[in-house]
Amino acid sequence: MSRGSAGARTLSSLLLQEGLQAGRYKAARLMREAGLVSHQPCRHRYRVRDKASLIARNELARRFDVAEPNKVWCGDITFIKTAQGWSYLAVVLDLYARKVVGWALSVIADSRLTQKALEMAWLSRGRPSGVLFHSDQGTQYSSQTYQHACRQYGIMQSMSRRGNCWDNSVAERLFRSLKSEWLPAKGYRGIEEARRDISFYLSGYYNRIRPHRHNSGLSPVEKERQMQKNLCLCPKNIDHYKAGYCGTRGSESSRTWRLSGSRCRRCCRRGTKAYSFRRAGTAGVAAYG
Repeated sequence: MSRGSAGARTLSSLLLQEGLQAGRYKAARLMREAGLVSHQPCRHRYRVRDKASLIARNELARRFDVAEPNKVWCGDITFIKTAQGWSYLAVVLDLYARKVVGWALSVIADSRLTQKALEMAWLSRGRPSGVLFHSDQGTQYSSQTYQHACRQYGIMQSMSRRGNCWDNSVAERLFRSLKSEWLPAKGYRGIEEARRDISFYLSGYYNRIRPHRHNSGLSPVEKERQMQKNLCLCPKNIDHYKAGYCGTRGSESSRTWRLSGSRCRRCCRRGTKAYSFRRAGTAGVAAYG
């Protein structure tokens, strides 16, 4: 499935998801016994500059850990080799679980390419507003048409410092994984073959199967599924939620509970949702902040 790129850590995470206890070193031993070798690219040195963008400030400032989905997205462009020439891939990632939420492939690297990826992300995520989108200072992201699309979708732009790839390292890491794990060494026979194969990698393997260290070994889809499961308010699980939530200020007859790490409006006047439960614990009422 990984085309020879999965190492001991990835194999260990996949085995744990199947209910098999196997740590990193045991997985490495099993790989040696089976004659399996992980193929990884060599290290590359990047030159770093610090010139700020005139279009948008670096609002993200390398704060890649995000508490919720649809708060911060990032995007970038890379080239794909085909027999017909170079093609260009634009992607949009949600930084919460590192999930690819939008992408587009074209033979021309212009602002229409990045707009298609952004539109796919905006529609597939339920048309959210107030998202921060981070990118480099390429003309595809700094053009007037792309800025207009961001304003139309209610998205605020953030841009890396010029020549500083570490400001957008999450998107760069995705491209490294794509090229080292999936792309054929001699390229694709055509853009349609590239589109089908890359679509399977991004939507199928990377989002749904591949373990991610940022997600503690979970795939991006599984990480978001677990978050949604934790936010579910089923009356059958009131005691479970009360045990897993933090108690905050409330009266004797009504107490407010919230998820650890999140904020509710009643206790700190910031954040997302507050959940009120009766003291007896037999019924729960969600109060949305």
